Amino acid sequence: MATWKRFTDHTGSEVDVNIDQVAYIQRHGDLTNLCFAGGVGNGSMMVISVKETPDRVHMMETLRSLS
Repeated sequence: MATWKRFTDHTGSEVDVNIDQVAYIQRHGDLTNLCFAGGVGNGSMMVISVKETPDRVHMMETLRSLS
């Protein structure tokens, strides 16, 4: 079962992330980059930048299942 957390992206929109797929977390200025395992097929890593700090990312509760 996937572990989902809700973050705020750089535009202020909410984004739900399967945290199990995150390979590593990196602070970059005022944002935190969530870097995903597996990349996008061309050797590049998929990255989502969020406003939460790395400590906050780790401490946030997971979203509850709707089922």
